[in-house]
Amino acid sequence: MLRGECTAHGAGIRLSGDYYDFHRLHETIHYLVGEDSDMQEFVLGLAYEVRKAKSGQREIVMKGSDDEPSTYYSVDILWPEFLAQVSMLRNLAAFKPTDSAIQSDLYRLEACIENALNEHDSNISQKVMGWVKEFGFVSKDYLTEFVFIQCREFVFSGTTLKARLKKLPSFLSRLFPQSADYKVFEKELQELAKAQGSHPQDFHDWTEWPEFKW
Repeated sequence: MLRGECTAHGAGIRLSGDYYDFHRLHETIHYLVGEDSDMQEFVLGLAYEVRKAKSGQREIVMKGSDDEPSTYYSVDILWPEFLAQVSMLRNLAAFKPTDSAIQSDLYRLEACIENALNEHDSNISQKVMGWVKEFGFVSKDYLTEFVFIQCREFVFSGTTLKARLKKLPSFLSRLFPQSADYKVFEKELQELAKAQGSHPQDFHDWTEWPEFKW
């Protein structure tokens, strides 16, 4: 069964499970995203991490006895990015036929979020889950690059789990397209794109991040 817990310093969530947990989740993500999703590249970022996890390219944990060892895999994903991806997946599921297996994967992801946060602060967990239910209904013009910028600011806003989680709801609020922070970012990119004859979605920040504690 897929499980979720906060990373040691609260930068993100650690998803853990066996090969089949990640394999099913990988298939579910690709089915929901399809080929025509407006947020395809952004949401498939989660599928990429899941694929890396199930192939043993992230972290491998051996459990069980010496006689009957079990292999489990895990992957760490920054909170703002992961929460936005899960919210968008839930929105995509509203427009495609889904069976119980797909719905189970989505509920499992949401349970991973809720359980991970409840372990430290139930009030924050409630706020975050409310945000997850609302955010996914963004338009095709939404600039997902803003999510990565907020990820960076979130990570460097604190160094402890408690400090980061306390600020998480505030950072998530900024991601709404009607927020003042997003509107400023959107205007800047629109003006830059107009000047260069390109599209706002074409711009990405490739600045290398300093090291940080997960």
